[in-house]
Amino acid sequence: METSRSTLSVVIVGGGFAGVTLAQHLERELDPSIEIVVISRDNHLVFTPMLAEVAARTISPLHVVVAGRQMTRRTRWIAAATTAIDLDAKVVSFELNHGEVQSLPYGDLVMACGMEANLGEIPGLAAHALSLKSLQDAFSLGDALIGQFERAAAERDPEVQAKLLTTVVLGGGFSGAEVAGHLHDLAKSMRSQYRLAVEPRTIVVQRGERIIPELQHATLSEFALRKLRANGVQVLLKSAVREVTKSQVHLQGGSRLDYGLLIVTVGNTANTLVRNSQLPLDRNRIKTNSAMQVEGREGVWALGDCAYILNQFDGKPSPPTAQFALRQAKQLAANIRRARMSQPLVPFRFRPQGLLASIGHRNGVAEIYGVKFSGIVAWFLWRAVYFMKMPTLSRKLGIAVDWLMDAFFPHNLVRVGDRESPQIRREHYAPGDVVYRQGESSRTLYVVESGSAIVRVDGNDQPVARLQKGERFGLSAVEREETIHSTTVIAETALDLVAFDRPWRRDIAREAFPPEIAQQLERRHIRKFWSHAIEPFPGAQQLRVADAILRDAPVLGPHETLNAALEKLSPAVSVAVLDDDRRLIGIVRREDAIDAIAQGMDPRTPAREISSPVTFTLSPTQTLRQAGSEYLKTGQDLVPVVDDQGRFLGMFGLIEAAKRFMSRPEIAAPERVPVGS
Repeated sequence: METSRSTLSVVIVGGGFAGVTLAQHLERELDPSIEIVVISRDNHLVFTPMLAEVAARTISPLHVVVAGRQMTRRTRWIAAATTAIDLDAKVVSFELNHGEVQSLPYGDLVMACGMEANLGEIPGLAAHALSLKSLQDAFSLGDALIGQFERAAAERDPEVQAKLLTTVVLGGGFSGAEVAGHLHDLAKSMRSQYRLAVEPRTIVVQRGERIIPELQHATLSEFALRKLRANGVQVLLKSAVREVTKSQVHLQGGSRLDYGLLIVTVGNTANTLVRNSQLPLDRNRIKTNSAMQVEGREGVWALGDCAYILNQFDGKPSPPTAQFALRQAKQLAANIRRARMSQPLVPFRFRPQGLLASIGHRNGVAEIYGVKFSGIVAWFLWRAVYFMKMPTLSRKLGIAVDWLMDAFFPHNLVRVGDRESPQIRREHYAPGDVVYRQGESSRTLYVVESGSAIVRVDGNDQPVARLQKGERFGLSAVEREETIHSTTVIAETALDLVAFDRPWRRDIAREAFPPEIAQQLERRHIRKFWSHAIEPFPGAQQLRVADAILRDAPVLGPHETLNAALEKLSPAVSVAVLDDDRRLIGIVRREDAIDAIAQGMDPRTPAREISSPVTFTLSPTQTLRQAGSEYLKTGQDLVPVVDDQGRFLGMFGLIEAAKRFMSRPEIAAPERVPVGS
């Protein structure tokens, strides 16, 4: 017997303003017997209007987040990543933080999952820019700025210092103007404490003719522009970005901006879940009718940033702001109740109340029901309005104390982020950019993701080699801790690289500990590498082993010799031994070959006689997550992949999987958090 929709749960995907407020209203609108579920990757709501102040160390990050359970009475909160939606079966699948996958049937499904930064618009943006979408982003921005000051303090060259202390913000809308103003205030306050002669610079690059174009009154945009410039912020209007490299922003006109810190506040796109949901999209948002219902899908709704909803007040699409999300949530709760009772739905209609922005140095701009405010009055209104909207009394008190402390004491300059650069990252170079020079030292292994590079030797005008997609360079082998480069590598075309810093550090573990402990440490390091390189990305569950097989892995025939194995082991760590039907006989690893030589074996000895038995293989249909959990148990570099008949398909390994994974921008979502070594 089919379960009635009216008795099934209302499942809300997303725990932001829209999702939490909807749950609060549904608790009042629906019968207590109907379960309300919120599925969100985080267990808390982030008060996003104050993220710029978190970045500037004006407010503690814990004072702008509230646990979802503390804001609702009977809503069930599941901290998980929604992985799939079966619209026909009306089932939502999600993955818990510890990896377990569960499913939940629904009567009504509400998409309130927001949008993500679109870092794919401009070459190099995803590799080098920081965004401001989450609490982690905000705190990381402040951490990164302090890190630039620490680096500048260790430099003697004023030109290098100036570059390190230059912050470029791409986008001059509300978010861009706010984060630029607040971070510039922080930078100016830090200068005296670091005793640097160089002035910090903040540059805003805006494509349009106005700063904060969301404002209806152009005079307010002009006021904001004047105040930002008076405070020392450089604003470039009508400036489009063509490309971003490791150290420069390339503008369309041909000019370049050196930077130490790059922030992007422009461009939003649908997240992976929405793109894969088969729901209709309009301008990268889920298209709904005016009642917030997805056409043709009974019981499926959308609101907030991820939804394209026409406001019946003015016939315009609702902007992606918290103000609209709160009003949509109230109306949608009533519509869900009406739908379950077979009553007519009410279209969304809301008169916008206004807009407020704080641009630093106790300045702001505001439009409230058409009335203009600017300067310290607007700044005070901004604080007053958002202070009153902050949930819970404890958060209000915390913020009040933070503001009081900020008025009388210097900013907190403690840097709590990772001390070293991310262990795995992407880098982008424009044609002619130098990746590294001959004589420089490095501990980085590079893999060419796209484009090409040329290799030169000092004193020789002609390239000695050309590097293409898939080729590796930098460290000569992953076991090496550091190398002095004997060549110079220059981008020949637009060049995208995947960079691995100190890939394994096995030498330290092997020298410092007994073998059995070193092996445990090595496996632990591999597990950490895997969790940072693959698991944080919401698209990881979509890729399978078949997507990350090293298909050109070296192999040996059943009659090939130890001598042939040594030849093929020179660039590789292991070689598969196959029979005439390409079925696995064994694996020859470097240690197998070394042991054979040490025992005085004849180089003509068949390789199969020195091979190790195959104790573990992977299937091409397994997901990367499934493969990872099994792969990590082996502690091996490469694991063979075989089909159902046992025929060898290739090798699976961490480096190859990470390289293939990160070459899929539609899978490797940009909300990931950089990880230290």
